[in-house]
Amino acid sequence: MFYLSWTNSDLIGLQDEGLDVLWTESDCFGKVQREVGFDERGKVCHIFPGNGKFGRYGILDLPVSIVDVRNNALNKQKFDAAFGKAVSS
Repeated sequence: MFYLSWTNSDLIGLQDEGLDVLWTESDCFGKVQREVGFDERGKVCHIFPGNGKFGRYGILDLPVSIVDVRNNALNKQKFDAAFGKAVSS
């Protein structure tokens, strides 16, 4: 698995969904497995898969093709903490 942080400059239309930042967890083939989205205040406003509270569909349903993961500060622990907090709230 690898973890990426996306901003409005990375994904056109992210702000149209009410998101300022989107974190993704992808498998070794680049298919997004889970997502956590944050608004401009840093509050979780999207998770996928979710329980209906945040939404049923993922923002990135297609595999991530070419991305540079070398300088990404996001890791599994940070992603799991945000996802777990959103699910339990």
